[in-house]
Amino acid sequence: EALQVQRADGTAITAAQLSANPSAPEITQLHTVGTTFATGWVTVSSGTTQVDATAGAAATGATPFKRPENGVFRPGTGFRELYFTETGDTTSTSTLPGAYGGVFRLSQSSPSASSGRLSPVFVGDKAHTGLDNIQFAGRDELLVVEDAGDSLHAQRNALDSGYLIQLSEDDKRGMPRGKVTRWLAEGRDASALYERHDEPGLQRRRQRDHGDPRVRRRRLDRRHPRREDPASLRRGVADVLDAAARRQRDLGGLRPGPGPR
Repeated sequence: EALQVQRADGTAITAAQLSANPSAPEITQLHTVGTTFATGWVTVSSGTTQVDATAGAAATGATPFKRPENGVFRPGTGFRELYFTETGDTTSTSTLPGAYGGVFRLSQSSPSASSGRLSPVFVGDKAHTGLDNIQFAGRDELLVVEDAGDSLHAQRNALDSGYLIQLSEDDKRGMPRGKVTRWLAEGRDASALYERHDEPGLQRRRQRDHGDPRVRRRRLDRRHPRREDPASLRRGVADVLDAAARRQRDLGGLRPGPGPR
C-alpha cells in the first residue's frame, strides 16, 4: 500500500497532478506549519508478483513527496504515530514550493486504520534541509540529521548538521523554529572532507591484502588510519539509538531516555 493525501474536498493529491503543475498550491500547504490533511491508503499490489512500486503508486493515486527518506514510530503511541523525513530538492536554486523538505507526522486511530491525518512538524529552509535519518532519543525528543549532498554543501558553504525537535502533547499543529536545536555540526576541514576510498593506491593495496584480510588489514589500517565518512557518523547515531528499540521488539512501545540500557 501507499499513502494518499487528500484535499479538504476529499479529492486526492496525485503524482499526475503534481507532475503537470510542480508549483501546485497543495505543495505549499503541505509545507506550511499548522496545516493538516486527511489521508488514506491505496493498494499498489495485492499479490506476490514483483512490481514497479513507484509506477504502481502513481497509477493508483498515491501522493508523492520530495524524496521521503526514513520514518520512525513515536515511542508509547502503539504504532499510531509515525514521523518521517523528506529530503527536498537538495539545491538552493530550486524555486518550487517545498524545495527544502521537512519532517511530517502521520497519525491514525490504530495501526491498521484505513485513514489518518498528516501534518508538517518541521519545514526546512536553506540552512535546515536534506533531512535524512530520524530517531527518537525520548518520547518527545526527535533527532534528525541532514544529508544535503556536495552541491548544496558548496551552495550554502556548510556541511551537514543534526537537530533536536522538541515535541509536546499540546503542540499538534507543528513545531515553531525556536524549538529546534542543533546538536551536531560537521566542520569544513581537511578531515571532514577526506574520503578514504579516494586515497591513491587504495585499490592496489586491497588487491594485495585480499588473501589474508584478518592479518594484513590490521597492518594496513595502522599505516593508513581510517577516516570516517561524515555520512557514516550521522547514520551511526540513528543506528545506536535504534538498537535499544530492536531489543525491545516494539518500536512503537519503547520509551527511550538518557542513560545506560
